[in-house]
Amino acid sequence: MLKALVKKQFMELFQSFFLNRKTGRARSRGAIIGIIAGFAILMLFLCAVFAVLAFGMGADLLGQGQDWLYFSLFSLIAMFMGVFGSVFNTYSSLYAAKDNDLLLAMPIPPRKLLASRLIGVYALGLMYEAEVMLPTIIIYWILVPVNAARILCPIGLTLVLSLFVLSLCCILGWVVALISARLKNKSFITVFVSLVFFALYYVFIIKANTYLQQITQHTDEVARAMKSWLYPFYQMGLAGAGSALSLLILALIAAALFAVIYFVLSRTFLRIVTVNRGEKKAVYREKPVKTAGMKSALLRREFKRFTANATYMLNCGLGLVMMLGIAVLVVIKAAQIRPVLSRLLLENPSFAPLLPVILAGLAVSIVGMNAITAPSVSLEGKSLWLIQSMPVRARDVLDAKQMMHLVLVLPLTILMSLCLCLVAQMPIAQSVLFIAICALSACLSSAGGLALNLLRPNLNWTSEGVPIKQSMPVFIALFGFWALAAAIIVPYIFLGKVLRPELYLGIWCIVLGLSVALINLWIARRGAAIFENL
Repeated sequence: MLKALVKKQFMELFQSFFLNRKTGRARSRGAIIGIIAGFAILMLFLCAVFAVLAFGMGADLLGQGQDWLYFSLFSLIAMFMGVFGSVFNTYSSLYAAKDNDLLLAMPIPPRKLLASRLIGVYALGLMYEAEVMLPTIIIYWILVPVNAARILCPIGLTLVLSLFVLSLCCILGWVVALISARLKNKSFITVFVSLVFFALYYVFIIKANTYLQQITQHTDEVARAMKSWLYPFYQMGLAGAGSALSLLILALIAAALFAVIYFVLSRTFLRIVTVNRGEKKAVYREKPVKTAGMKSALLRREFKRFTANATYMLNCGLGLVMMLGIAVLVVIKAAQIRPVLSRLLLENPSFAPLLPVILAGLAVSIVGMNAITAPSVSLEGKSLWLIQSMPVRARDVLDAKQMMHLVLVLPLTILMSLCLCLVAQMPIAQSVLFIAICALSACLSSAGGLALNLLRPNLNWTSEGVPIKQSMPVFIALFGFWALAAAIIVPYIFLGKVLRPELYLGIWCIVLGLSVALINLWIARRGAAIFENL
């Protein structure tokens, strides 16, 4: 029975390899092989990234005899990768699995169900951890003379770390479950955590070379800090460098920690999976009913769909965060940006007319990252008949989708473009046209994304992620604005000698305005009819 449960758990972990979520049908053998090959290439790429990092740090640390510090640092990175990569899967598979009630209704001992879930969590954590430890160990073997201890101890350290990762995932997964149960809208916390991770990731990528240099130049200080404040990782470093005693001590600690966690989970598993801590019994309280107009109700409906779906917000509304971030950044860094621009224009006077056009193209590409309307029709799914059966016009439903996009995007677009104008010290005429181009591009994104989705709807999805992340309308809406940005910038490189930037930007305002008007005219006539007959 345990074997069948473990097999089921692994099938759930990797079901996207075998199941097409767009159609709900099994993939062909060729598609499965292609997806697995692509996943393997991605894993190899990540291993290569950590191998380069390990080689850069190992060349200095191992040459100084700091083998333990080398393994301490990469053990820390490996545990972070393992925990972060599998903690949310721990929450979904161990604490919030959708099939818990079904499985518990069968003659399956709860301890076997718990064991199968933990094996799945362990395997996923080990996979993420191995992406760091495998290249770390191989580089170590390349750079130092090897013996039995230097071969076996790093491998043993990898297995011990996987137990620590599993224990931490169980604890943090319980914390996530506790927090999630207390939240009314879980999508915002998911978006917040994802944005924090993206920010940390990009900061790490940008600063990685600086961190590497600081570590290699201040190895003594890093070593003292590791021994003082991160003593367990000091022992991990000794274990990786060949200390069998340190490895044995770590193995005993990891086994004891996991034994305690497993004992607690086995005693509380049924309560964990059958009790919803966060929901309270609804109590009716008489209060006045607020009424709203039909258009307001439709707009509120669109906002609820957007804010209730973290995948929707992250994939189609990431540009909102970027526009706000750019506006804040250029204002804060204005004192540093302006001298650079002044020096650039002083050394290259011919660049002055190009500056507003280049900034306009870049701003348009960022505005286009908001593809909120592009999957909005498809997200109606099989419940589309509900809105079609109501006494509302199709045009009003489509207008609400566009209005939500504009309410979210247009204010931040104007804020970002205004901040760019002030920092770049554009003349008033250029500033007005620059802001107009950005605002019209937001309108084009709204109308164009909706039109594309009306032409290519997908109402038969099995997961909301399919129309959001795997649809042609979203792809065209996002990358089409990159092409638009190039269309704005490139021609002016050749036309800048004969056209003033104000005239060129004015022409683009007319082009974008006409495009928005024509698309909206098509939506009002043909698009509404398409929506009614979907």
